[in-house]
Amino acid sequence: MKLFFDIRRILFTAFFLFIVIISFGQKPQSIFKWFGFEDTDSFRLTKPLRFYDILCSKTGEHKFSSTFGLIRDKGLQIELLLYAGSDNETKRQLRNYAGEDGIKSMFESPAKIVFFAAHDNRIFWQPSDDGGIGFSPFQFPPTDKPDLKVSKIWIDSESDIYIGTCDGDLYYIKRGGAMSAYDGKLDSAGNFIVTKGEKLIRRIPLWPHALICAIEQDPVNKNILWIGTDAGLFSFDKTTMLGKNILKSKERLTITQIEADSTGNLWLSTLENGMAYFNNRTSSVNFFNGKRVYPIKTFCRKSINEFFVGLVDSIPAIFNTSTGNYTFIQDSIFKKTADSTSDIKLDGFGNLLVVKGGGLFYTDYYKESKRYAKVPLEKKAYAPFITEIMVMGIPYRAEGNPRGLKSIRLKHNQNSLTIDYSLMELIDKKNVQFAWMVEGYVNEWVVPPVSGTSIIPANLNGLTPGKYIFRLKAKVGDEPWRAEEARLEIIIVPPLWQLWWFWAGVIVVVSSIVYLIVKLRVRSVRRTERLKASYQKELLELEAKALRAQMNPHFVFNSLNSIKALMQQNQNEKGVTYLTTFSKLIRTLFNNADKKEITLYDEIETCKFYLQLEAMRFDGKFSYIVETDSIDLKAIHVPALIVQPFIENAIWHGIIPRGAGKVSLIVSKENGDVQIIIDDDGIGREVSQQNKSASGIIHESKGVNLTQSRLKLDSLLQQRKAGIKIIDKKDENGKAAGTRVIISLTEDS
Repeated sequence: MKLFFDIRRILFTAFFLFIVIISFGQKPQSIFKWFGFEDTDSFRLTKPLRFYDILCSKTGEHKFSSTFGLIRDKGLQIELLLYAGSDNETKRQLRNYAGEDGIKSMFESPAKIVFFAAHDNRIFWQPSDDGGIGFSPFQFPPTDKPDLKVSKIWIDSESDIYIGTCDGDLYYIKRGGAMSAYDGKLDSAGNFIVTKGEKLIRRIPLWPHALICAIEQDPVNKNILWIGTDAGLFSFDKTTMLGKNILKSKERLTITQIEADSTGNLWLSTLENGMAYFNNRTSSVNFFNGKRVYPIKTFCRKSINEFFVGLVDSIPAIFNTSTGNYTFIQDSIFKKTADSTSDIKLDGFGNLLVVKGGGLFYTDYYKESKRYAKVPLEKKAYAPFITEIMVMGIPYRAEGNPRGLKSIRLKHNQNSLTIDYSLMELIDKKNVQFAWMVEGYVNEWVVPPVSGTSIIPANLNGLTPGKYIFRLKAKVGDEPWRAEEARLEIIIVPPLWQLWWFWAGVIVVVSSIVYLIVKLRVRSVRRTERLKASYQKELLELEAKALRAQMNPHFVFNSLNSIKALMQQNQNEKGVTYLTTFSKLIRTLFNNADKKEITLYDEIETCKFYLQLEAMRFDGKFSYIVETDSIDLKAIHVPALIVQPFIENAIWHGIIPRGAGKVSLIVSKENGDVQIIIDDDGIGREVSQQNKSASGIIHESKGVNLTQSRLKLDSLLQQRKAGIKIIDKKDENGKAAGTRVIISLTEDS
């Protein structure tokens, strides 16, 4: 029996030793991961890295205050914003903020601008997109209180900034958290002075020497703020700008964190009494002390009845509001740091982030609680994003972060791109899978292989001119591909000679040149034609002068022959009368000798003198009449001596061969034209041709031909209507009955 118990003791001891050996041989499993810089990163640390506060941004990013200033995670990589200032002076100033008290407090405005208080109590801001750090548009600390110490910075839903201090004063900057244009400069002491667009600061006394630790807006009345201090709980009314101590205590009570529920009641964390619940209606408070009182620095919602709490002297825990009990989160990785939890947050992805002993830990174990996260979940936060674009091996520079780019426009010779991407979650790179495609280039999803912790970028080579859509999706672990995608429009501009407007411009230019050449050519031809017309006009005028020079001697010669004939016939008295009339006619001819044109009145008067002379010469063998309609003859101009030759021809070749007759000179108006009619009842032109000299006197008439040439030249020179029509008259038996000549002239000529 004793032997049995000895054997059993030996077997139990061996089994226990086996379990111990197995236990020491197994590596403890951890749900948390440790996050920090290592010496294998892109730079070596010259001092230990310690984290203090966590800010879960509305954009899905995380920001951390640390011994190295402000740090931002960019998905599967982190970025140190300490050296991201816009100028060298900012960089120099920010280097001084590294240390145990590098950044005291930070908060994000509704405009997604992060404001933070540095170790020297000055306020800086950092927009979420570009990562740059700059001075705020207000002077803080005030010039009358340069030693003022900041304990809390907070921004309400209207972008009003509240700055809590260590001396019990609250400072208010209306709309200080909104984007505003301002200018400023650094003075000789390194202080930033706002010179344009400065925001005014208002001081609100709250409680003498109180330390302001927490601020929260009432969800029911937006004008009420709840303020936690080391002197208890205060309410602040924005309309009256007055604060009131609501929760008084005989003993010291430090309220470190406040969360209001939908009814306006408050959950509080304290250093002296742990978690507490404040009923706003009754102004009563219930402390959950339990068996032990834990000093709590901060807390965040896990579920309806639970909070994640950060204990000042221990590891993080879960507080149950129904039972008041604390369940500590045991994880072997927490042994890397001291037991002091300074901040704890649940982000919109369901990741739990913990700052413990200066170390940053995170886990995705509590994803089922993401609907209780304080940061509203935004769909775009789940989508992957582009971190960098390389064009022909050179980084593509654009305003803002590549993550915010919607479209890029490149030249035709910038057709090779490398696109790096990431995912905005604190997760292991080896669990992330990406897929990309380019509409118009690669029209199917390309799934790069997972290569350790590196991410294989997308390489797009030899893009032809056109429009492409780069699409990127991702998944984590065994989850399905996420519906949210990153999209980037890529436009490769064709070369100049392939653009439609280039050829349109070429056509316009060529057409303009052709038009100019044609226009110049036409202008040159017209100039030549005008010059030629001028020469022709001079020539015609010379010819007209020559014709007039021929006409005047011809008429004088005929008249002198008539006088000679009278003298030979001893008709002296008639000769004297004839000579007197002839002298009047000659005087008229001399007056008109140097004129190109005379009035129709003067032309008819000349013809009357001629008819009178010829009637006397032939001793009444013919009669004549001169008739004019009611026409202003002096208003009509005609070439000189255009009618007389036809009268002469009618007398000599029509009337005289017949022995007697009548000559009519009629001026009338018909259809707007002036007609000069010379009518006779002589032998007609046909008989005259057969019997050229019925009177036995040889007479050659050149006047008619000269007059026809003159009228033709006059029409060309004066550009007016002028014409001659000759009609051979016949009697009822068809025999010649005389001749009618019609000279047509435009009335206004």
